Amino acid sequence: MTKEKKKKRDQKKQQGEGKDQILVPEELQCRMRSLESDLKMVGVQQKQLEANIRKSILSIKEIQSLDENVPLLRSVGRMYMFQGRQEILKGLENEKERMQKRENQKLTAQECILKIQMKELTDEIREAIRQQARG
Repeated sequence: MTKEKKKKRDQKKQQGEGKDQILVPEELQCRMRSLESDLKMVGVQQKQLEANIRKSILSIKEIQSLDENVPLLRSVGRMYMFQGRQEILKGLENEKERMQKRENQKLTAQECILKIQMKELTDEIREAIRQQARG
């Protein structure tokens, strides 16, 4: 087959595809992309939260394994201060609990809202496709 025949055949295919192709409105496509990126962002934030919780747990275990007489320093901004072992452990426990409860609940709620919005948008897209197919 010559190059010209292949070119004509490809052009006919492209013209034929244009007739059967259903276009989703650009506004809906943009909203879908935005929701997908927001959902991915929430997933990343959840993974970071889980990593921070694991870090707190490991820090607590490490501090508990140290001798009582070992001096401990706590980071406060750009400086370090001597602080008692029990105070540091209490602070780490409080931080871990706060992350587990509040932050996790907030991210889970955001994820649920985004999934609901994604479902509603998917329904809108389906309806737009049905309307294009009808008329």
